[in-house]
Amino acid sequence: MSPGRRRPDDGVALVIVLAFGFVAATLLLVLISLLRSELAPAAFQGRAASSLRAAHSGVDVATAAIRSAVSARQVGDLTALPCADQDSPITGVSTGDDRRATYTVVLRYYTADPAAQDESWRAAHALPCTPGSGPTEVPVYALISSVGAAPEVGGATGSLGVRSIEDVYRLRFTDAAEFGGWIQAVAGPNLKDYCWTAAVVPPVLGAAPVFAPCAPGQLSQLWSYRSDFSIALTATESAPGQGGTCLDAAWSGGNPTLSFQPCDGSARQKWGQQPFGGFEALTEDGAALSGFCIHPVSGLSSGEQMVMGLCSGQARVTTRAETGSGGASTERGQLVNFEEFGFCADTDSPQALTYTITYPCDQNPTQAVADDQRFTYDAASGWLWVSDAKGAQVCLTAPSALGGYVTQQNCSASDPLQSWTRNADTGYRTTSYTIVSRVDGSCIGLGPGGKNGPVERWSGLITQACDGSMAQKWGAVPMRVGGALSDYQDLGAG
Repeated sequence: MSPGRRRPDDGVALVIVLAFGFVAATLLLVLISLLRSELAPAAFQGRAASSLRAAHSGVDVATAAIRSAVSARQVGDLTALPCADQDSPITGVSTGDDRRATYTVVLRYYTADPAAQDESWRAAHALPCTPGSGPTEVPVYALISSVGAAPEVGGATGSLGVRSIEDVYRLRFTDAAEFGGWIQAVAGPNLKDYCWTAAVVPPVLGAAPVFAPCAPGQLSQLWSYRSDFSIALTATESAPGQGGTCLDAAWSGGNPTLSFQPCDGSARQKWGQQPFGGFEALTEDGAALSGFCIHPVSGLSSGEQMVMGLCSGQARVTTRAETGSGGASTERGQLVNFEEFGFCADTDSPQALTYTITYPCDQNPTQAVADDQRFTYDAASGWLWVSDAKGAQVCLTAPSALGGYVTQQNCSASDPLQSWTRNADTGYRTTSYTIVSRVDGSCIGLGPGGKNGPVERWSGLITQACDGSMAQKWGAVPMRVGGALSDYQDLGAG
């Protein structure tokens, strides 16, 4: 064939080449389309997973902020609770492998559980929250709403892959009392306007307290009489009943010396007290009360230093309910009121008064308390009794009508008004630790002191319709609940 002539099959070959090229291009497009269809969900899932981790990081940050809202004494501080609404949310960057993913958290506080409620209920019942002041009421629940957002990737842009979750956090809660009250001077039947006072807070170790005019809210005058019979300056405690600076009676040459020292639980820091008496140190070996009490150097005047001296004839003091109940307990036969948590049911020398009062709890670290506060309960008869000076049983007796005073009468098997049911922990907070009349189902609670003389200062025991209040609980163990997340919901992707 000459060079200038074409073969008949050249056109066919070209067509075949073009056809193969077209098929290849089509296959490539199909492959690309398939790859995109696979990559888009993968990108979405990857972004969604990163966003979800970021949302959980937001919940962790918010929970940590709530848990850290405590005072120096490790008790809840309402003003330190974080506020975070839609306009001022908590924001941040996720930790771990998702450092580019962010979270946005909104907090709302409630006194009732918001988990099963709709948005209209939640909006209506959320407690207003102001930064620096906290919620307007003490909350029980916090609704934590967290949105996580990872950076956009191919196939997952805009709101695709953004994740929203919510958790309900039940705040730590206890109905235990927070100690901190006056130790106040008494002269004759009257309280005097002088209180034990630390010169500075925290006090200088080795120094002693002084008498100064009582001033409400003054940290230098708030004391905690603790369950180990120690007396601590409340402001120095690391937590209620823990750590701090205590009053110490160190012995030398047969005499104790009073000073502030770090609390250590030793016998030198255990104090007995008879109401309207002095705080009495233990002997050097800790075996008994020593006869040495805390009193001012010379008399009741501002600035008088407190020292140790013989108890007889010295200035007497009394505590407030907030000072604490010391070592008083059910095991010692005492009925410690849960609202007036430093006071015990007291018969004031049985039958000397016809009705029963609450009174500063008798304290003796080394032996049983006095008869007027040492109650025995007999479940069979329902008697709740103390011994009088002759050893006879004197029973608490219900009034004939609701609201009357609980009196003290010689125990009699024929008197149904002397029959009570004393509850321990029933499993229901409302009915636990109550003393209930077997006649009409009423509970022993607190009413005003109604007689003349010093007893007007103290509450009288009366019968009331049972309502579960703290004033109707005797020897109660504090309830502690909360501190955990619940009702988690994944609200899905955007």
